[in-house]
Amino acid sequence: MKNNYQTRLFNAFSLLDLYEADTPTQVTKHVPRLDNDYLASIQEAFKKGVKDPKTLQAMSIISNASQRLALDFIIKQESDHADLELFLEYYTGEIAEISMHGRNKNLEFKNIQEELCAYFDVMQESATDRFNFSLTIKETWIRHIKFKLNFEKWIKSSINDENDKLDMSIKFIENRRHALEIPQSIPRFKQETKLDNIIKTLMFSHRNRVDILRTIKLEYDKKINNIRKNKDRNQTNIELDNLTSTMLVDYLVKHGKKKNAVISQAIREFIQREDREINTLPNPEDMKYII
Repeated sequence: MKNNYQTRLFNAFSLLDLYEADTPTQVTKHVPRLDNDYLASIQEAFKKGVKDPKTLQAMSIISNASQRLALDFIIKQESDHADLELFLEYYTGEIAEISMHGRNKNLEFKNIQEELCAYFDVMQESATDRFNFSLTIKETWIRHIKFKLNFEKWIKSSINDENDKLDMSIKFIENRRHALEIPQSIPRFKQETKLDNIIKTLMFSHRNRVDILRTIKLEYDKKINNIRKNKDRNQTNIELDNLTSTMLVDYLVKHGKKKNAVISQAIREFIQREDREINTLPNPEDMKYII
């Protein structure tokens, strides 16, 4: 039974040996050369100044496996398993791009987490960089789980506005996909989008943005406040011809005024002027005495 260090050595060296495989290949059935004499010879050669790519790569793997950086992910509830699979798939691809210029999906590991660790241990980066990278990955997962719990709680806090919250959240995300760093591989929402799809879409945004839920809630509160304000106002749709519309826009830009205020003032002044003109007209009864 291999311990964690031996497993990581085994998987990382197997990854190097089998990386060029062009057909489905089970990593667990491969036996890389990992006896003590071989490992000792690599370390001895390195001490003597041998710096060829093969020796450097082997030394890097030995050092990385010895560092034993944990890439463990907390599972809070049963539904987290599907999220974790998606999460690990994404990061395995990212790390494979850094360590091997791409992932070979023909290689079949015991599980996705061992595959992630194998690519991670092949990375020829400093111990500090690897530590920081592993920390970022783990923190992103923790933030995702926290966001998931809080987002579900907020959406379901009131049955009456659950659909409105979902619709607003979808519009918010779709308008900010680039800013939220949503991977292009994640498709845009469909009409039947559910709560789970929204949560998974935002999964990788938590690397740099910890305030997503707060921002969404503020946007929703702003929308609700606007609806309440507008309930107290009489809505009037006005259709303007092209010339009038152009004149209005030019006036607003020139004087820095608000459209609603200008239109309201114009209507009031027009009505007041009409009333004054009507009140100053002669009485029809008096007209019959004028010759």
